[in-house]
Formats: sequence, structure tokens, C-alpha cells
Amino acid sequence: LPVDRARFAFGTRWQPLETVSVVGTLAQYSYTRYYGLESAGNGLWQYAARSLDMTVFSADLRLAPANWFVIRAGWVQRMLSDDVPLLAGTEFKAGMELSLAATGTTLTADLSFEDGRDCVGLDSYVLANLGLRQKLGEATAIVAGVRNLFGSDYRIRPEYAEAGMAVHAGFSVRF
Repeated sequence: LPVDRARFAFGTRWQPLETVSVVGTLAQYSYTRYYGLESAGNGLWQYAARSLDMTVFSADLRLAPANWFVIRAGWVQRMLSDDVPLLAGTEFKAGMELSLAATGTTLTADLSFEDGRDCVGLDSYVLANLGLRQKLGEATAIVAGVRNLFGSDYRIRPEYAEAGMAVHAGFSVRF
């Protein structure tokens, strides 16, 4: 786990129209000790403590052509210390929301692509997710979702496979 972490971030939002907004961020992360994995040869991995610096650029575009329909697109670029290539470098996301105000129901669909940074054990992958939110009141809702709809085989860190398709349901309260 990362310890002794510092994070500096800057962001801006531009909304030229009521239906269009663009958000950009720049974040710098510094870890004094990052317990990650390094190759020990013969396909084995071992833990190693290293210093890690990561810079993340991101941009998100949100279009709301109607009050019941939203289209989202995003881009994330991660730049890591050369000696610790543990995370995907580039991520693209696209999604949509369909809200039925009369019933308080919101349906979401997201598609994301992550580049494996040419790191051994990290391949590029595509994920598709679906979500459903049913409002019960001003601050409460029932939520459900499907992550990795097509059961893609992927890893976000070497040697740590992620679950195939996952289904979740729950109750949400905003304070």
C-alpha cells in the first residue's frame, strides 16, 4: 500500500452553454515509499519499496442536450516513474445517462478502454458497465449495477487478475 503520500491537484471547469461542460484536472502524486511488485525472474514477482511520482492529466466532456439525457466522454493520461510501471497509462471513457424524472429512475451505461503501458502482465482492455438508480426520496436511492458486462479478462496490476462480470445492489443515502 502507498504510504507517506502527497497530492497536489489543479482543476478547471468551463461551461460555455447550459448543456455543455468541460472539466480538466492536473494532479501530482508523490510517494516516499510505494510497496509495489517487481519481477524476480522465471515469471515470479516480489514486493519492493520504491519512490514513485505520478502525474495525471484528465479531461471530461459532458453534453446534456435534454434534461433527461446526458452524454459523457473522458480521457486520463498517467505518467509514472520509469522504474515503476504498475498502472495503465491511458484511459478513455464514454458513457450516457438516461433519467426518467417522473419515476426518479436513472439508467447509465459506460464503456472504458485502458492501455497497458507496454508493461509485462498488463494488457490493454475494454470494460462495459451498466447501472440503475431508483430514487426513493430526496437523499435516498436503491442502486444496482453490472461491472465488466462482457467478462473481459484484465489486470490493473501485474499478477492480480480482476473479477469477471460482477453484479452489485445496494442502498444509497446522501448526508
